[in-house]
Amino acid sequence: MDLISHEYADLRPLRTRRIIHATYSEPPDRVDEVALAALRTGTAASGTVVDVGCGTGALLRRCAESGHAGRLIGVDTSIASVRATGGKGVTALQGDACALPLRTRSVDCLMARHMLYHVSDVERALREARRVLRPGGTLVVVLNMRGTTPRLARMLRACAGRVGPPLPRQRSSTPRPSNRCLRRSSHG
Repeated sequence: MDLISHEYADLRPLRTRRIIHATYSEPPDRVDEVALAALRTGTAASGTVVDVGCGTGALLRRCAESGHAGRLIGVDTSIASVRATGGKGVTALQGDACALPLRTRSVDCLMARHMLYHVSDVERALREARRVLRPGGTLVVVLNMRGTTPRLARMLRACAGRVGPPLPRQRSSTPRPSNRCLRRSSHG
């Protein structure tokens, strides 16, 4: 069993970490709200939304419960995550960010929230995201915090520039610096 599969065989620690972040982050961690705002725009509002590294599936369930008209798909390497995510308007697939089990240009919005630090080849994962996104699709990448993951933030920017248009500097829902990035796919 690899380290990721072992770490996420039981989702209780992940749920605990999410509660801790929601309770103690200063300023408040509003990752889900930022992602939901992105899902209300453009084709993502009624299109196919994929959450890579979906964890407990909580965000996708919120989308389903709020009446999202399109497909909602969670992808995770952890079988426990796949089991927790599937059902009630959400499809769950076991898969890897570097080899997504999705058709080319089949996704309107792809989210990669708090998971790129688990990926062995970030550039390959970004190429996969680009492959499955439809032209004009939205890519939502969330990293922990600039101060916590500066090396990953620099690597993401460098890799994104090699596989597609450069990422915008930043777009955040909070006045403090953040590396919550939203970007539209422009491949044709």
